[in-house]
Amino acid sequence: MIKPYKGTCNECGEPDKWIQNSKRVCIECVYKKSHNGMTQFEVAYNSQRGKMVSDYQKKKKVPKTRTKKPSGEWNMFLEIWQEREHRCEHCKMWLGDFPKAFMFSHRKGKGAHPELRLDKDNIDLFCWDCHYAYDHQGKEKFNQRKDMNT
Repeated sequence: MIKPYKGTCNECGEPDKWIQNSKRVCIECVYKKSHNGMTQFEVAYNSQRGKMVSDYQKKKKVPKTRTKKPSGEWNMFLEIWQEREHRCEHCKMWLGDFPKAFMFSHRKGKGAHPELRLDKDNIDLFCWDCHYAYDHQGKEKFNQRKDMNT
């Protein structure tokens, strides 16, 4: 790393400027290059007034709302909800009258087995705690949940 020193800038030609890099360019010119020719004062002034828009936002027009393509998963979940008892298949806890997405757990993950994503036999009904234990805490914690409620 080069330490800043006083010298003449190769970009603007001003003598007695703080040089920042090996190309002998002053700190102000480096800042202008990375901020579309604006000085630090102009950037601060415009950002305070809400006029500063980053280059990233200009180039990449990201929509404010993103919609997912329908996969058919929710319709399958509703069918399962009508067919099965509304109890956790592991700890037998009552799940309520209304289905929620977290209640449906894939035995074999969607990433590793995309062909089983819409297979009803690959879906278990779990309460929140059992689903979390199944996905994140391992078999031992998951099996302890069954022992708690029996």
